Amino acid sequence: MRKIIPSFLLLIGFILIVIGLFYNCLPKGDKPVQLKDYDDSCIRLEKLENFHIISNIVEDKNLVVFLKSNSSYAKYITVEINYYDSLGKVIKKDESGALVLSMGNYYFEFSLPKLNNKLPGNIEISFFEDDIPESISSTQSFDLSYDYTVEPFNSDNNNLNLSITNHGFYVSVFKGQYVLLKENKIVETGVVNLDNFLVNETRLYDDRVSIKIQSDVDYDFIVYPIDYK
Repeated sequence: MRKIIPSFLLLIGFILIVIGLFYNCLPKGDKPVQLKDYDDSCIRLEKLENFHIISNIVEDKNLVVFLKSNSSYAKYITVEINYYDSLGKVIKKDESGALVLSMGNYYFEFSLPKLNNKLPGNIEISFFEDDIPESISSTQSFDLSYDYTVEPFNSDNNNLNLSITNHGFYVSVFKGQYVLLKENKIVETGVVNLDNFLVNETRLYDDRVSIKIQSDVDYDFIVYPIDYK
């Protein structure tokens, strides 16, 4: 009997060790590390019919919402942003609206709120389609034909050199935007403004981007009008 008892205890001990190792290998149910600042994982993006939407935080300070329309009609879109803290309390609201041309694009840009020692929660982005204001619809035509080319970025100063050709009609004021994308994320935005844009005229436009671009082929560049007359 004296030899049987120690063997039994050793067997029990071995079983307990195996069970302990098994549970140590199981996925832990620990809560994820709490963020200190807003990042892209906080964004909750509502869908909008006939639009492809990209949204992310740019330069750690601005929330950009980029809309690409698949509609043959111009639409007035309002974007509403609710910023929450980690307790689910709204700490800031933003709202902005604009006309998005048929098959056109538009980006909205918002400044991230200061957390003031609070921890970040979700960023909820909602969209509303409104009637086009008469002041816009009565003066706007939506059939401008144009194309553009972009020269390779200068690695020394990251200047953007853009050539835009007007194939449509005389435009006294051309207001546009550009968006630079990498792997379907927004990395840079900007504006393009031209006056007295003649038919078949090619105009040059230059700007300076804030990021360091190593290779043009890694980026998608989109230029588009948002208003003209």
